[in-house]
Amino acid sequence: MISCGFFCALYLNEFNILMVYAFYLKFKRVTLKTFLFCIFSMFCMIAHSQERYIIGGPSPKQEPQHEASSPAIVIKSLAQRITRNYSSQSQKAKAIYNWMIATIPYDHELRFNKTLRKNIYTSEENVVKHVLSRKKALCSGYAFLYRELCEAINIKTEVIHGYTKTPGLKRKHNKVHHTWNAIKLNGDWKLVDITWAISHSNSLDNDWFGTDPKEFIKSHLPKDSKWTLLDYTLSLADFDRISHH
Repeated sequence: MISCGFFCALYLNEFNILMVYAFYLKFKRVTLKTFLFCIFSMFCMIAHSQERYIIGGPSPKQEPQHEASSPAIVIKSLAQRITRNYSSQSQKAKAIYNWMIATIPYDHELRFNKTLRKNIYTSEENVVKHVLSRKKALCSGYAFLYRELCEAINIKTEVIHGYTKTPGLKRKHNKVHHTWNAIKLNGDWKLVDITWAISHSNSLDNDWFGTDPKEFIKSHLPKDSKWTLLDYTLSLADFDRISHH
């Protein structure tokens, strides 16, 4: 009983020393040497417990901080959520295509704001980040995000830069000015243009997912000719002469 009382007293602060001493005077069932040893032990425990608050001493224990999810984790989670009801790679690629068309409108503000474009177009990663935060995009934003989402679920995807023209009309640009995708499904490459699915689907009788390359070439000429997916190449002059019909 007496020993328990002394051990409990060790966990109290220094203001309880008098109470411990009174306990000693009343019972005197322990030696003065034992009493002094207990007092010394109590001071050591108090000093150790306060050491963490001394400048230059160990810092108080911090709760672990959870780092923000990395862009790759965010992309993969989004891709899995979009495609969770589909089994084949083709179905998943089309689901992502449909989700982007339904969710991310064309970014007219960014198209006409050079300062904003300069701030956003610092890297492909930064473009994707802003497409997700702004929930709108230009052609390259669609292509970069589509590639990232498809690659996250193991669908091989390429970003293609090139020229476009509205079928039946002359090409407006002499420089590369458009971006789209190619995806590999069941061993074959397929052409995809989300931007044109949004901006041209009402004017053209064409599905811009897996479009026949012979039809695609009438409006799209890649800078790298291998992405025509045709067994022949076209010059820019040839491209201009192609008729939609």
